[in-house]
Amino acid sequence: MCVNNDEWISALGRYAGRVHAAAGQDHHVVSALGAWMLVALCAPLADRGGRSELADVLGADPVEAAQFAATLLAEPHPLVAAGAGVWIAPAVTTPALEQWRDGLPAVVTTGDIPTQESLDAWAETRTLGLITHFPFPVTLRI
Repeated sequence: MCVNNDEWISALGRYAGRVHAAAGQDHHVVSALGAWMLVALCAPLADRGGRSELADVLGADPVEAAQFAATLLAEPHPLVAAGAGVWIAPAVTTPALEQWRDGLPAVVTTGDIPTQESLDAWAETRTLGLITHFPFPVTLRI
């Protein structure tokens, strides 16, 4: 259980080490903080066994990690541009998925899958103009 900033910094540092080790020795660009926040926000979807494993991966209780990720998104450092969005095609949603999505912090953008143009605008806004195009094309196949 992380109770202070030093413990969160330590947990995030361990996670960053794992992410960069998995990326390999070649040059790479990856946001370990962004990946950690994504895993933390998705952690409530895991079953009991999965949550135990996630606690080890995240370095913190998954529920606390999700709350901390929400705080980081809601109260960002001025030098950290980040955003989170969950878009789900109505044809593949489930009650459990909807409950999780509805429980996400208000700072997480949610809804149906938007157009490519809307996603590009979302990415540009969330990254203070550093990323002008959403990194993945919209390819909805259901």
